[in-house]
Amino acid sequence: YGLKSWEETPIDIIEDDGCATMPTVPGLFSVRTPDSIAVIYVDGQTYVATANEGDDIEYGDFEEKQKSKDVFDGSSLGLVGASADPAIFDPISPMTSQSKYFNAECDEAEVGWCAKSMRLALGSTMIDFS
Repeated sequence: YGLKSWEETPIDIIEDDGCATMPTVPGLFSVRTPDSIAVIYVDGQTYVATANEGDDIEYGDFEEKQKSKDVFDGSSLGLVGASADPAIFDPISPMTSQSKYFNAECDEAEVGWCAKSMRLALGSTMIDFS
């Protein structure tokens, strides 16, 4: 499957000069973006092998990597014409939805940790697989 869940696996997304705080994040998924794919046949079984390095893409002045605080900017989604599932980003109550950890207005004292500078890849890799 293409999605990697961070519900049970700790992830280093906090700028703390190391890995001192590595939270698990219910509802956070990342997309595997292989740079190469190969089909391998071994003893009659077919396997798909991928190199999941996750390079982002640039389109002229647009770069897929954006700081999360620029994407989730207070009560607005910082992308023109974009929308999000309210469970992920609710503009009416942004600090109660999943994006609260990545929001420009994140307050560590309230939620425990913030990752406002985490880079998110937007564009060709932001696909709804549901």
